[in-house]
Amino acid sequence: MKKKELIELIKTKSLEVEIKDLGANIISNIKNIPEKESYTLPRKSIRPKLMLSAVVGFSLILVLLMFLLVPQNEIDSEPQFENIDNALMFSSISSTSLLENIDLYDMSQNLSSIKKTNELNSLPIINDRLDNMNKYLTMIEKLYVSDTNFNKEKQFKDNQKNNQKIKFKSIDFLNEETVYELNYQNIYTNGNNTLNLEGTIKVDDNEYLFNGRSEKNEKNTLNMQINKNNQNYIKLTHMTTKDNTKFNYEIFVNDILTEKIDFIIKDISREKEVTIVLEKDLSVTTYTFTKSQESKSPILKVKYAINENTLEESGSLIIRITNQFGENGYAILVKPDNGKPFMINQNRNNHKRQNNKI
Repeated sequence: MKKKELIELIKTKSLEVEIKDLGANIISNIKNIPEKESYTLPRKSIRPKLMLSAVVGFSLILVLLMFLLVPQNEIDSEPQFENIDNALMFSSISSTSLLENIDLYDMSQNLSSIKKTNELNSLPIINDRLDNMNKYLTMIEKLYVSDTNFNKEKQFKDNQKNNQKIKFKSIDFLNEETVYELNYQNIYTNGNNTLNLEGTIKVDDNEYLFNGRSEKNEKNTLNMQINKNNQNYIKLTHMTTKDNTKFNYEIFVNDILTEKIDFIIKDISREKEVTIVLEKDLSVTTYTFTKSQESKSPILKVKYAINENTLEESGSLIIRITNQFGENGYAILVKPDNGKPFMINQNRNNHKRQNNKI
């Protein structure tokens, strides 16, 4: 081998050795390179508090939108009364019972003639009050024995909620029915703060015009006027509280206020107690009624008190229904606290009477 070739061979071998060494270094370096850290992106989670806040906020927005978009007369579609139907029905029964006899007699003349008779016979003051009391007995009977809802049937005329019709009936101690029909409209005014009622009350063949009003800021209070005609009418206020139901009546005869009446209904031990307070001129007469049974027939027991000028009188009454010669009447046993008892017989719904001493 020539010298030149030998030198080339040595160079070649030396290069191979260097390459091998570099390979080893490369492998070593690769092994020593640190591995890249892997990261897992966190999952999105819903925080409960944030979610609740979002739901509440959305709900409030919906309520606000409903309040702004819904017409106000739809929101206040009911009067501020727990049961305005019952208020209307009993107001109709009581007022029409009074109006039936409102112009049958002149109370001032009647009381005057009776008072003169009493002075001659030395009868108690209560004797000149019983004719007047008679006209309240009909509605007392109906209150005690009629169904709670008066067998009400309610309709909306022409499918309009503000155009209403109520049919109902009352029953008295003799199980005689009286059918009533209310036809009226209810209209909101004064920014829906006032409910106005206007219509008719039909009782048998008689028809009475009425109007009414209930203010939003006077909860459970109804004011009405029921007219027999232009000169004879009744103004009443009906109020309901947690303790009682109260009616205030003002009776007008020939456009003159002749009598003021407070009519109070209380439920005591599941029994009704009805108090009537009559104000006329300078006298105040109070009757407190309770219903009882006698030989399976209903009777009324009454406590009375009279204040007239400087005179005072009190006592009790027992009122029974009688039938003589086919005519129904009242037999009233009067027991003054400071006097002798006596009996008075009256026809129902009119004022013919007969006094009998006991």
